[in-house]
Amino acid sequence: MSRVTAEVYASWFPIKAPILAGHLLFQETSRGGVFSFEYDSDFLTSPFRMQLDPSLALTSGEHYNDRSDKNFRVFLDSCPDRWGELLMKRRAALDFKNGHRETARMTAMDYLLGVHDSYRMGGLRFKTSPEGNFLDDNAEYAAPPMASLKQLEYASMMIESDENTDSDEYYRWLSMLIAPGSSLGGARPKACVHDDNNDLWIAKFPNSNDTTDVGAWEMVCHKLALDAGVDMYPCDIQKFNSTHHTFITKRFDRDKGQRIHFSSAMTQLQYYDGRGETEDAGYLELAEFLTINGSQTQKDLAQLWRRIVFNIAVSNTDDHLRNHGFLLTKKDGHCHLLMI
Repeated sequence: MSRVTAEVYASWFPIKAPILAGHLLFQETSRGGVFSFEYDSDFLTSPFRMQLDPSLALTSGEHYNDRSDKNFRVFLDSCPDRWGELLMKRRAALDFKNGHRETARMTAMDYLLGVHDSYRMGGLRFKTSPEGNFLDDNAEYAAPPMASLKQLEYASMMIESDENTDSDEYYRWLSMLIAPGSSLGGARPKACVHDDNNDLWIAKFPNSNDTTDVGAWEMVCHKLALDAGVDMYPCDIQKFNSTHHTFITKRFDRDKGQRIHFSSAMTQLQYYDGRGETEDAGYLELAEFLTINGSQTQKDLAQLWRRIVFNIAVSNTDDHLRNHGFLLTKKDGHCHLLMI
């Protein structure tokens, strides 16, 4: 059974050089694994210290999760979701088959450290040694430009439809997607690209099971939301290989190349993904959290109310805690509601 320790670094604005925040330990077990975390003593006295997770009090000593079978929620914000996990699993299986891995099995720590550092969400970064690079650091997977979207969309279509996983072409498609696509949450195929200003954008590709043009409808909702006064990041749609559109939206956790510390509502309200985990969650909890912790409470509560009414008006049945989050500011660790 493996035992892995990852160094966790705080690397969000206005921190100039990454600061060691603590150590995350993963001990593999027959049932999966157990995580523990310990803050670095210097971080606890740093002017940039911040409680990373509601379950990780700013105190010395080893902390264990309230759910022994799961990673701390804050680090799950840095992990891939279903699409990213699919890519990682398939790459691991191929690498094992070709003799490049000892096992095809992926642990929870493998998923965390397998996300490319360039695309990782938020302001946390990870190493396995002080002298090492931030993970994942494979230079082969540099950030693709916006001009590569047509190729990336085609690769996502082939990954979903091609059953010949042993072919060299399949591995090429997988390699094309693994870095820009594994860092992002959600189940739909997607990738991260940069524009001419080096700003990062998320591209959501058509799904092989789509019966309607989901990307086009997302753009309709985007424009309606703007008209309704909902704060939105810039979005666009483009059509490439599919008969349906690819929906593109600017990343919210970067500003002129600097990382912004982000925490999902799932983390801050202490829930986990999955059926049976979030039935009791609701907008009132978000409102209460903002009232207690917000740095611009009245503005954010007004914006939250607009979201609620808008979601009802457009019959959005896919709203959940991963669709809401907080940008955490330096000011007393307070936060403001992330723009939708």
